[in-house]
Amino acid sequence: MTRRFGLLCILGVFYAAYAGGATATAQRLVTPAGQSGDAAQPAPVALPLTLSDAVARALLYNIDILNGQHDVDEARAVHDQATSRLLPHLTTRTAMSSQQVNLAAFGFSGFPGTPSVVGPFPLFDSRLFLSQAILDLDALHHNRAEATHADIARLDAQQTRGVVVLTTVNLYLQAVSDRARIAAASAQFDTATALHDLAVGLKQAGMVAGIDVLRADLQRQTARQRVLEAEHAFEKRKLLLARAIELPLGQPFVLTDTVPYRPLDDTSVERALGEALALRPDYRAAQAEVDAAEAARSAAVAERLPAVDLAADVGTVGRTPTQDAHGTFSVVGSIRVPIFQGGRVSARVAEADALLRRRRDELASFRSRVEYDVRVALLDERVAAEQVELARRSMDLAEQELEQARNRFAAGISGNIEVVEAQASVATATDNHIAGVYAHNFAKAAFSHAVGGAETGIMRVLGEQP
Repeated sequence: MTRRFGLLCILGVFYAAYAGGATATAQRLVTPAGQSGDAAQPAPVALPLTLSDAVARALLYNIDILNGQHDVDEARAVHDQATSRLLPHLTTRTAMSSQQVNLAAFGFSGFPGTPSVVGPFPLFDSRLFLSQAILDLDALHHNRAEATHADIARLDAQQTRGVVVLTTVNLYLQAVSDRARIAAASAQFDTATALHDLAVGLKQAGMVAGIDVLRADLQRQTARQRVLEAEHAFEKRKLLLARAIELPLGQPFVLTDTVPYRPLDDTSVERALGEALALRPDYRAAQAEVDAAEAARSAAVAERLPAVDLAADVGTVGRTPTQDAHGTFSVVGSIRVPIFQGGRVSARVAEADALLRRRRDELASFRSRVEYDVRVALLDERVAAEQVELARRSMDLAEQELEQARNRFAAGISGNIEVVEAQASVATATDNHIAGVYAHNFAKAAFSHAVGGAETGIMRVLGEQP
């Protein structure tokens, strides 16, 4: 539970900041030189990285994924230990001894003609022991609880995979947005350069004042600064992405996917909530926590009940393995009945009752959280879709405004203040559009995660696979 909460907090920070068809390149990215992510050496050339490649590699090498699998292995081992209490235990023992006994020490004064000290004499004993719990409800319910804990560990690992997928997709989308900002800033710099050249020509012709040239030059330098800032942000984002997918930080790579805007298919809150309650690993883990608490309580209650055990052994006893050896055996059935245990069982039952109430309350609260996640994700997607459409229209209007301002300036009707303001409007509208596309794509990814289909559903809603 703690690890799930920590991973979800990491996703919140990311959001606030904003396969069957695998190719040979994808295989090379996933298993570079047959080594793990940390041991792999950077390739001398830039590798193409699709969104599917990034997700596939993260699922193989991300440290949270590996730790989740270790937790599953540990939980299975604990369950196997609990199961061993219900299975037969077989042991064997072979002993060869030489004994000398003082009969007088045991109260035998001796018989006529028999000394009080007997021996030394050899003794050989080879034996097979069997023990089996015939009826042990405590062990049975304890085994059930540990089996449920193993299921919880598996569900936690599945939830971790979904969080890692969402984190990787988020970083990839951010990197794509940063790349788009570089392209937009470069185009704005080219426009600013052309307008500066136009201002210089008009000044030489005596049509504009020198202030217009200075203003155009300042706008060009500002546009160049935006290009540098966008390039810097892009390189930092690529390092974050490489770290998340355990790609060597010195390995150059090229993002090959653009992940454009695509509306989400219509879906109702009721349908999405039903899918989430059936599919989300964290909600199913919360249900399993209730089952484990119920089994733990049953195990505590069962400590008051009798238990039936069987013990048996068979072997050979003699002076040597071949001299005077004869087979012997014993079979013992026993019933253990607890009478008084100093209140320990009552205390364990009370503790189990408290834990069970806690788990049931957590499950009820978790259901509300699931519904909240689904509703918020759908709301974010719809708002982001509207923002994309508004930003697109704003871009068109800003481009028209810039064109008209440029024509008025070239004709000498006005100074280039209108041009500078129009350039700023274009830059703002373009950045809003890029941010809107990212927000919409991430909202779709978050919605897929909210309904429990992060590992496969995210790629589908983003249009990266059928």
